[in-house]
Amino acid sequence: MREPGDDEIAWTARRGRVPLGYLGDQKKTEATFPVVGGERFAVPGDRATAAADGTIRMLGRDSMVVNTGGEKVFVEEVEKALLRHPSVADVLVVGRPSQRFGQEVVAIVQTRAGEEGVSPRELRAFAAKSIARFKAPRAIAFCDVIGRHPTGKPNYEWARKVAESATPVAGPE
Repeated sequence: MREPGDDEIAWTARRGRVPLGYLGDQKKTEATFPVVGGERFAVPGDRATAAADGTIRMLGRDSMVVNTGGEKVFVEEVEKALLRHPSVADVLVVGRPSQRFGQEVVAIVQTRAGEEGVSPRELRAFAAKSIARFKAPRAIAFCDVIGRHPTGKPNYEWARKVAESATPVAGPE
């Protein structure tokens, strides 16, 4: 357990009334519902920090982290930054292979109707105003509609395919 104000990134976990596990999948059960000190926990894969006032700041799913240049980037943080732009209606962020950085951050952007004039460079600069510059997308692809599952959850598999052909953002680093 982390103490409030500890800025170290940690796993979120729940104890008490949690599922017993996955039917017929012992390996996945042990990974997601470990027993620690005789008590079962649910560890869904989310990462967070504990603020000094005791609130928990959710960072995102560990499985969706982009490792770029030795730094970890939570895609949800980049998505939130880009969604603040008035021309952006929806966005998904993923990583793609990069010779220079190992992976690079790529944004798939759906603009609002009539807002087709926004440039990739403008969006990168906008994002870099509220998040660290290394987290801002190095490539951007525009689409008519963001791929989502029928439940409304992001379709990151679709986004990774689109990211393969995203245009690198031109301009000085």
